[in-house]
Amino acid sequence: TVGTIAVTVFNPTPGGGLTGTQSLTVSAPQATPTIIALSPGTAVAGIPAFPLGGTGTNFTALSVVRWAGAARATTFQSPTLLTASILIGDVAAAGTFAVTVANGASISNTSNFVVGNAFYASTSGSGSACTIGSPCSLATLNGLTSPLQPGDTGVLRGGTYTSSLN
Repeated sequence: TVGTIAVTVFNPTPGGGLTGTQSLTVSAPQATPTIIALSPGTAVAGIPAFPLGGTGTNFTALSVVRWAGAARATTFQSPTLLTASILIGDVAAAGTFAVTVANGASISNTSNFVVGNAFYASTSGSGSACTIGSPCSLATLNGLTSPLQPGDTGVLRGGTYTSSLN
C-alpha cells in the first residue's frame, strides 16, 4: 500500500521491550519514461547554450534530462513534455550525444542528438553556412566545385553534397 506506515519493534524479555515508533514511507514505483522526439533534433558545434525540448511519456516533476550521462537542469512542462538547459560546453564540438530521461532509477530509451560542424559554401561570391543534414543552396563547398549550377539545391550528408535541381 502506498503511504506512510508506523513501525514499532518488540523484543521479548530479558532486556527486550517495545521500540519507539518510526515512519516508513511507501511510494509507487516510477514509471519508465520514454523519449519520442527532441527539439531541436540537431545543432551546429560552437553555438550558445540553448533549451532542449523533449516529448515523450511518463515524465514527472522529478524527471531529469541527462546529456551524455550528465544531469541537466530540467523543467517539467507536462507528463509528455520536458525542457532541459543544454550548456555551451555540451555543443562545443561535433559528435553524437546520448540523451536520456531519468525518473529516479528508471531510465528512458536513448535518443541521439547530433552536433555537426558548419560547412561554409560560396554561391556567387557570398558565403553561407550549410549544416550536415540541412537543405543548402550552393555550387561550391569548401573550395570543391560540384557539378551543380548556382541556384541548385541539395543536402549535405557527411561531406557528400547530394543535389536536387529546383
